[in-house]
Amino acid sequence: IKCDGTALKRVESVQYLGVRLDCNMSGEPHARELIAKCNSRISFLFRYSSMLDINTRKILCTALVQPLLDYCCSSWYSGLSRTLQERLNVIQRRMVRFIFSYDLRHHVDSRDLRRLSWMNIPERVGYFKLLHVFKIRNNLAPDYLSNRFTLVEQTHQHNTRGRIFNFSISSSISDSLATFSYTAAILWNALPTSIKEITSLSVFRKRLRSHLLQP
Repeated sequence: IKCDGTALKRVESVQYLGVRLDCNMSGEPHARELIAKCNSRISFLFRYSSMLDINTRKILCTALVQPLLDYCCSSWYSGLSRTLQERLNVIQRRMVRFIFSYDLRHHVDSRDLRRLSWMNIPERVGYFKLLHVFKIRNNLAPDYLSNRFTLVEQTHQHNTRGRIFNFSISSSISDSLATFSYTAAILWNALPTSIKEITSLSVFRKRLRSHLLQP
């Protein structure tokens, strides 16, 4: 009951800072909403595809559709079911068909994405997670994020190869394999040391992107 005597209403999800949060923190209500928005925008673009050249089609997808897929994806993507993750992949393939004027049944693969210098959906989610971890590693992130990560060198003094740059994966974190703390640390630890030791954000972005786009 509120202080004015009115009853509180129970809801299954709520919109907060542009993300639909559900009671299970699965990310699925948010994903369903953005899938509908993305498909609507792509369908609109297809109606005018004959009037646009390939560069304009790519710019429109980058400006009107890709931001919906990117927004806070590091927080909601990992909790999605495989079905919803595949529906996001379908959206990306629709964009590729639109840009290259492919037939609607044309098979889209990684070669088409590389022609556009695009990462696939999981790679792009990983890219944003790794940018967050870079900021955590270099004391550029807020405490509520940094407090979830502990460097290996802070847990033991064994002279291991990744002690300085890697984060510890604790059993308490690994109990929830879809959490940002777990998935981001796994991705970070798998990076080459030559990338993890970079201290400039702009250089890190460039090197990380090149690394993820390697065949």
